[in-house]
Amino acid sequence: MSKNNLLVSTTQVKTLSKTQAKFNNLVVQIEKLKARKIEFAEQLKAVELKYHKQVLPLALENKEKMMQMIVAFDKAYDTYKLTKKEQEAISRFICRNLGEFIEIEVQEGNEESVKTLKALYLKHEGEDFDESQSEQNDMMADMFEQMFGFKIDPNQLEDAAYQEEMKQKFEDKMGHQQPKERKKSKKQLEKEAKEKEAEDKMKKDARSIYTQLAKLLHPDTEQDEAKREVKTELMKRVTNAYSANDLYELLQIQLEVEQLDDDALANVSDDLMGSYVKVLQKQVDELQMEINYEMKQTPIYQQFFTYTDKFSETKFRKTVNELKDGVKQIQGMINNCANQVTFKLLAKDLVKEFKEEDKYDHFW
Repeated sequence: MSKNNLLVSTTQVKTLSKTQAKFNNLVVQIEKLKARKIEFAEQLKAVELKYHKQVLPLALENKEKMMQMIVAFDKAYDTYKLTKKEQEAISRFICRNLGEFIEIEVQEGNEESVKTLKALYLKHEGEDFDESQSEQNDMMADMFEQMFGFKIDPNQLEDAAYQEEMKQKFEDKMGHQQPKERKKSKKQLEKEAKEKEAEDKMKKDARSIYTQLAKLLHPDTEQDEAKREVKTELMKRVTNAYSANDLYELLQIQLEVEQLDDDALANVSDDLMGSYVKVLQKQVDELQMEINYEMKQTPIYQQFFTYTDKFSETKFRKTVNELKDGVKQIQGMINNCANQVTFKLLAKDLVKEFKEEDKYDHFW
């Protein structure tokens, strides 16, 4: 048996039992999943570095250009003679972009920028930004209370704990409470007792392996400096594996330090092998969860990977090109602000755009 393979060998057992076969199958799955997790993490890290190098600077440049555009529009608004409709369209355009930027600047703690932007909002919207937000939040809270019978705080909607609290309130209000737990039957209680006993046994088995390895690998028992360093590193692995309930790694270390070999693994009792199988199955499930429901939920994965887990250079290039085009388009609008003729044309276009938009909104 190779030093990095935990499979029960058929050279020691003519016919594998179902439990041994299951053990082998889980070991292979774990080996593949661990390798996949490492490979996937490296892929994500590489793309994240690529993102920070190529996408993030363009996104920041877009933001800066948008800020410059808002200021340029405001200056042109004061400088050039505009009709009332053109003024309203320019103010509407400025305020449409201001709200998002004020929130960003608040989050980033840019006090001077927030002050400037709020002053522009007051000038073009005709009301204080904070008061406007407060009114919107109150309206949302009132609407929610009318619909569901309890208030919410819109300022806390980003908080996960608050979301969970509101979800529970909603379920309680809608009559979706969890049904009262019925008295368990004798059969159910016996089943739970067996499961608890099996779980305790699994923990005891893992503890037994940990204790054996700890006695063998404790650095303080080694006089040779080089060997002490090796044992120190192995002991770190043992401790981490035990803390994570990583039976695969504990068995792997046993194999490496020759506490486990073909004969020992093949002669493990079916009862103990059954305990191993349960722990390894849990590890398989956890590894799959980490890959599918944690690593794949990252923004980088969702934006730039395909459903087959392959990085899409096409998607990445498209994002980069869209940001570059955005910078050019915004710069073009800034340039239009430098000339009365071009700015008047821009204002007229905005009047038409908002007129169509209002017509569409009214229709719906």
